[in-house]
Amino acid sequence: MRRALFLSGANDADMPTTELTESQLTDGRIGILDLMLACKLAPTKSEARRLVQQGGVFADDEKVASIDVVFTGEQLKNGVKLRKGKKGLPQGCSCMLTFRTAAGPTLSM
Repeated sequence: MRRALFLSGANDADMPTTELTESQLTDGRIGILDLMLACKLAPTKSEARRLVQQGGVFADDEKVASIDVVFTGEQLKNGVKLRKGKKGLPQGCSCMLTFRTAAGPTLSM
């Protein structure tokens, strides 16, 4: 399935989705390294840090420029697509993140 995500015309509906809860946010925000761990794009923060620093991480198809990038609960409610690796390569993988408030259902794109 990973390879299919990167073929021309791939559908985001086939992408794995990770649901986050408010308890995973700090002051309503979460950093890129924690997001990568949450959706298993990296096994450790060290590996996540290395991937970001080497320019191999993308959020909504824009390169993540710094390990200090954070996302708010509001951004997550709209859905955030994380990707590591280059498009078209089988070793790349993606994850759609969604956010669920304690009082409501999962919100996603």
